[in-house]
Amino acid sequence: MKKLNPIEVRILGVLIEKESTTPDHYPLTLNSLSLGANQKSNRSPVTSYDENELLEACESLMQKHYVIRHHEAGARSAKYLHQVNGTEGCDDLKMQVLSSLFLKGLQTPGEIFAKIKRSCPNIQLHDVNTLLDRELNLEIPWFIQLKKEPGKKESRWCHTWADAEVESNENETLDSSQSSQPISVGNINEPKQDFKEEFLALRDEVEFLRTEVEELHEKLDQVLSKTS
Repeated sequence: MKKLNPIEVRILGVLIEKESTTPDHYPLTLNSLSLGANQKSNRSPVTSYDENELLEACESLMQKHYVIRHHEAGARSAKYLHQVNGTEGCDDLKMQVLSSLFLKGLQTPGEIFAKIKRSCPNIQLHDVNTLLDRELNLEIPWFIQLKKEPGKKESRWCHTWADAEVESNENETLDSSQSSQPISVGNINEPKQDFKEEFLALRDEVEFLRTEVEELHEKLDQVLSKTS
């Protein structure tokens, strides 16, 4: 596992997310990647990366073999796709959990489940807990559990793909005696909050698709102008 910086984490999170939520518009152009990275909802922190920063990060991710640049015949813009699904020990659920932690930071199992259930409609909260529980026994885990905060029912989890993410929470990680305890299922997000999250996610997807359609109209106009 090659360590990532924050913008690389955001790019990979977006590519994994959009592959599931908008498969007809995947791989992503740099413009679409910018829209996904700088969304105002379902992102923590909210960012304002410009395309030059994203392009530089994509180049770095290609060198690390996590991203491929794809050129379609006749297309003006290159598109980008991730290769995380080729990583050893990775399956679809693990990828979606990774994307959730990449895009929204520290979360409880219930919060992760609420975030990914649209991408993985057949999973249950138990499946998320089982996957995270397995991580506790791996030599190189993708996710680590943090100490339970006072007054909280569940511990939060973070990914291990970025040095800064782990370093900022190294004092919170569970010791070996605590790690062997089962993960508490706890309560899933309140229905109102859950509904709000889904509404905001759908709104962002509509905006994302609107931009993609506008780009397609521009390309069509260019083709028609050349043939007229």
